[in-house]
Amino acid sequence: CIRADATIVTASPTTASPSISPQPTSAYPRLKYVGDEWHPKDAFPLSECEGDCDKDYDCKGDLICFERHGTTESVPGCLGGEEESKGTDYCIRADATIV
Repeated sequence: CIRADATIVTASPTTASPSISPQPTSAYPRLKYVGDEWHPKDAFPLSECEGDCDKDYDCKGDLICFERHGTTESVPGCLGGEEESKGTDYCIRADATIV
């Protein structure tokens, strides 16, 4: 049985049998808590999937602040956060979708 997210790597003359090389399941960044209220100051403005933002100006460039309405609400375009209990708000791309 071969996993759906795996790539078959053919055997080479020095390899006895084929091996399976797992492929990344997503290219989305993981959520990262950086700080709040511009502390630490050198971490702001925040990058994609970084928090805790309060307003769009807390985020770099065209990113927007996604304000979560629950402590485990998914953050569009980002991985992680399901186990978080603080309800941190994160910077995201305006066109991001739930992954």
